Amino acid sequence: MYICGRNQDDVGTAVRELQASGGAVDGETADVGSVEDVKRVVRGATRRFGTIDVLVNNASISRTASDDRRVSGPGVGRSAEDQSLGSFLLCREVLPLMLAKRSGSIINVTSGVGRKGKARWAPTRCQKPGWNVSRKCLRTKSQTRG
Repeated sequence: MYICGRNQDDVGTAVRELQASGGAVDGETADVGSVEDVKRVVRGATRRFGTIDVLVNNASISRTASDDRRVSGPGVGRSAEDQSLGSFLLCREVLPLMLAKRSGSIINVTSGVGRKGKARWAPTRCQKPGWNVSRKCLRTKSQTRG
């Protein structure tokens, strides 16, 4: 297992805990909203383990506000980068590896906020449908290529 996260202490703690339970684990600090970081993570994982069999996208930042009119700029953009762009970038880097070996799974973890409205969650609610469409496009692409 190869993990990444923005916080070095959190990544280090998770790696140590998983290793202590007997797992072959490594990881690094990365921002999945950065093309360069995503490429570095995929290189690191394939160097360490030879390939990637399963990708689990679970990155997000939850942004709520007592008044949706106050949510703007960096908070909304950062959340979108993690939840949509980050997942897309990881899929884009990993999918060719899986298609080449004709094997692999991509698991995209998301919440139900995109399917129904929820008070104070407008920024997140608006992003979910876009990510769902992107995920379906990736699935269609992979199905046509084996």
